[in-house]
Amino acid sequence: MDYESTSERVQNDTAEQKEQEEKERRERSERVRQAREERERREREEAEREGKTSEPEKEESIMANPFQPIGDIISEMVLKKTESTKDSAEKTAQALADHSPKRKGKLCFWKKNKVGPLTPDGPAKTRRGPKTWFGWFRCNVVTPQ
Repeated sequence: MDYESTSERVQNDTAEQKEQEEKERRERSERVRQAREERERREREEAEREGKTSEPEKEESIMANPFQPIGDIISEMVLKKTESTKDSAEKTAQALADHSPKRKGKLCFWKKNKVGPLTPDGPAKTRRGPKTWFGWFRCNVVTPQ
């Protein structure tokens, strides 16, 4: 079998399957409608037998088909999703526009409590000489004071 005959067969099978599913949906919706009508008729008869005054008949509204094709449901869901993403994008844009600009510098709280070094009232200390490279040599060097 070649590709063309296989693809044609698949298309025919899917078309038949869709027709069968539509037929089953119509039959089921008809059964559901008949069951509802029968139930409502029985309830009215029981109410009349018990002597209850029945509510004024509500206008029979055409009910939407609960067995919608899946393509319609998916398209509705996609529309809702795109609307919600647009709404959320607008909300975030408004939220960003409403905020005042952020501070540019960092606040350093630890510097505020810093205590400066104590300076004695006596004579100023002299600095030691530069550090030596060798530890043993440092011991032998006398630093002026």
